[in-house]
Amino acid sequence: MFDIKQVIMGVGLAAAAALGANGAMAQAIYTVNSGGLESFNVSIDGTTYQDALAGGIALNYVSGTGSSVVGVCTDISGTLYLGYNYSFGAPTSMAGQSGLDPSWGALTGNQSANAAAAVLAASDIFHNESSVLTSGSVDQRAGLQLAIWAALYNTVAGVNSISLDGSRFSVGLPGTSTTWSGSWGQTYVGDGAAIQDALNDLAGVNFNANYVGDILIPNPASQYGSTGQEILTNVTPVPEASTIIAGSLLLLPIAASAIRSRDRRMVLVRRSA
Repeated sequence: MFDIKQVIMGVGLAAAAALGANGAMAQAIYTVNSGGLESFNVSIDGTTYQDALAGGIALNYVSGTGSSVVGVCTDISGTLYLGYNYSFGAPTSMAGQSGLDPSWGALTGNQSANAAAAVLAASDIFHNESSVLTSGSVDQRAGLQLAIWAALYNTVAGVNSISLDGSRFSVGLPGTSTTWSGSWGQTYVGDGAAIQDALNDLAGVNFNANYVGDILIPNPASQYGSTGQEILTNVTPVPEASTIIAGSLLLLPIAASAIRSRDRRMVLVRRSA
């Protein structure tokens, strides 16, 4: 979500469609800009935010080790100011993370298990739909953001469905267009098409999929007096255990052959000596 003050004040899945980040990157500074945003009324844990912005977030590389990315946000109560520079650490695995503000996962039952399931659901959505952040419409970008928020905050472990109007997160259309004045002034008008795109994204979640995702975490967590946003930069499938075992077995004959070849070379060396 984003409240603007000349800025983005954020609720978001900084789930970013990577333009080239990788796990070896170190600390970097980025300028935050719009990557295609629309306005919605959203609610998290009983608190409603009017005219919150959802959609693409552009992190334009400034310095350090990194590259520019376009994405969406994970931390619905975090804040990013449009046009401001932010410092982020190297990409970190999303697995095992719980969110900066607030924590991920539905509050029903075991929240730790819910958070783990939420990470997988959000990663599946991002893996399948993140291309819209560079080639899709603004509605599609906003829909992706809304779907990822729903996945992160409404997912219950063992329940193979996610609601856009759930126990923690829900979304509605704003009553009127919202315009911010000044050099950053723009009109961000959310519509039903983005909400329908979000519903489609949620309906397509594969709850048996397993992914590993990387997120950019603001470092320090608080900048300009507010907790920042984590940005999801990359998602890749995790091979099933059976696939890994089968692949390992295929390597055994090669390894045995290499050992025999090495033994022969050793014998030849000894004979020559």
